[in-house]
Amino acid sequence: MIWLEALTGKQALLMGIIAEELNKLGYRTLITTREYDYTVGILKMLGHEPLIIGSYGGKTLKGKLIASVKRQLELAKIVSELAVELHITFTSPDSTRVAFGLGIPILALSDSPHSYFVNKLSLPLANKLITLKCIPQDLFSVFIPSDKIIQFNGFFELAWILRRKPCETVIKKLGLEREKYIILRPEERYAAYYRGPRVEKPTVADEIIEIIPSEYDIVVFPRYPEQEHFLKAKFKNRIIIPEKSLDTISLIKFSALVITGGSTLAQEAALMGVKAITYFPYELITCKEMIRLGFPLYHFRNLKALKESLESILALKEKPKVSELLFKLEDPIPVILKNVTELANPS
Repeated sequence: MIWLEALTGKQALLMGIIAEELNKLGYRTLITTREYDYTVGILKMLGHEPLIIGSYGGKTLKGKLIASVKRQLELAKIVSELAVELHITFTSPDSTRVAFGLGIPILALSDSPHSYFVNKLSLPLANKLITLKCIPQDLFSVFIPSDKIIQFNGFFELAWILRRKPCETVIKKLGLEREKYIILRPEERYAAYYRGPRVEKPTVADEIIEIIPSEYDIVVFPRYPEQEHFLKAKFKNRIIIPEKSLDTISLIKFSALVITGGSTLAQEAALMGVKAITYFPYELITCKEMIRLGFPLYHFRNLKALKESLESILALKEKPKVSELLFKLEDPIPVILKNVTELANPS
């Protein structure tokens, strides 16, 4: 059995695909997660029944610590009763600590050297780390020896971009028209690594909504209940907030623009040739690399710059030939599977 942990929507998409491929190779798989954001819904949408243990610890250090300790205890009780040969994690401190404590080899995945505390708590315990070629090794080698780091010439988002075919069903269900709507994802304000402006309101995404032209519908994916309540109260019918997980790949593909305070949604869009903006407050190596390669991604570290450029970005009509750009990149799944077979044997 291979044990996988997925704590975010991005991780759910990635681990769901890895699990499918592992099942084809004869492995049994277990996916663990927690109650947070759209993660559980995405896994179920992909046909998986994850084991849901614990919940997100919230915005305080004490809350994060207590939630983590409780999760580790529950994970240890369950996993210790199973014949697990390998653990795959996107640097989850909870699952990594449990796997290490039970003597289970750990294959870590990451494209987030900026996530310092998570990396410090997880990577020193990993047997191997798979990451992107565009990220300098020394950003990770402070946590894990360089000879344990495997790099590939691509992005993790390619795993599902290359395997899922968009269709218009999802936009029809939401009453949307092709390229007549914008997708907005607020900043991850309570993440341990977040260093953006600490304002009283739950998100600064309201300032972006206020300047989006009225001819565009706005689909919002809040990260926290506080953001959802705040935006719903302020904008009412001006925005659409999906009640459950849906096919975001299709939704992105037919949108006019994607705006996010993080990176994943923007990178997914750019890889599909859809214009995307991230307002993450400091440099992201992955975004910088996509921009260098010619994908339609724009990074603004503050709202002032974003507001000044929004109209001109929406007006851009020419689309890059992303198929030619994608051809030069490496699919992460074969790299992951190769390292799985080196660390574990199918039953």
